[in-house]
Amino acid sequence: MAVSTARLTKMVVEQLTEALAAEGFVSSEPLDSAGGSEPGTRTPSWTSVWFIAPDSGVPHMTAAVEAYIQRGNYGGVGITARAWIVSSAVEDVLRGFSADALAKGGWDLNYMEAVNFGFFERPLDPGEISVGGEPGVVHAVGEFMRLLRGPVAEWFSRFGDSSKLLEVARAASTQGMDRENPHPVLLRAVVVLSVLNGRVGDSATLMDWYLRRDVFHKWDSLDRALAFDAEMSRRFPQYAQARGH
Repeated sequence: MAVSTARLTKMVVEQLTEALAAEGFVSSEPLDSAGGSEPGTRTPSWTSVWFIAPDSGVPHMTAAVEAYIQRGNYGGVGITARAWIVSSAVEDVLRGFSADALAKGGWDLNYMEAVNFGFFERPLDPGEISVGGEPGVVHAVGEFMRLLRGPVAEWFSRFGDSSKLLEVARAASTQGMDRENPHPVLLRAVVVLSVLNGRVGDSATLMDWYLRRDVFHKWDSLDRALAFDAEMSRRFPQYAQARGH
């Protein structure tokens, strides 16, 4: 007898929760605005479960993983696994900034960076981890954990301390159409986070470097970056002093 997709989803969630707990991850409410399941229906077509890593390595920053479990067209479910770097402290600051000072794009204000687990092995088509039936749950959870312990752990390590954050903020984006310029959402978050963590001089230096660039990511512009710099100076007097404002 075939197992319902609701039952498969429940099994995936239970086994993922157990496997991730063994690695120190803790269940969490969703850390984005999408919520935990498809709204407005008794039988949602998708469910999203989140788990926070034991230590991001940086104060005021959270490393997390998400399993987005979606009902398949022909039975079974697919798991889209994502790694996230977010900061509620950054969100608290950016909430007071004008839209013209922020990068374009539809990210939540706590967002710093994210990646699909499948990107590391199939960057052009990350795909899903398929679960065709009950026997496939163990394999799917094992695949999730294999990627987590391997390329995803390495990806998390890129953000693993405040100095690494300053470096990765300057690097070209590794995803999306623009892979020549720094990601403007991440850069702004690192500027804010560095101030919050007492690295005001480093924050000011990073912003000075960014404003001296000739080219910006397609979601940014010199005018937007200057507006952000001005907002930071108004919000943080120590930053304004470090920037010479």
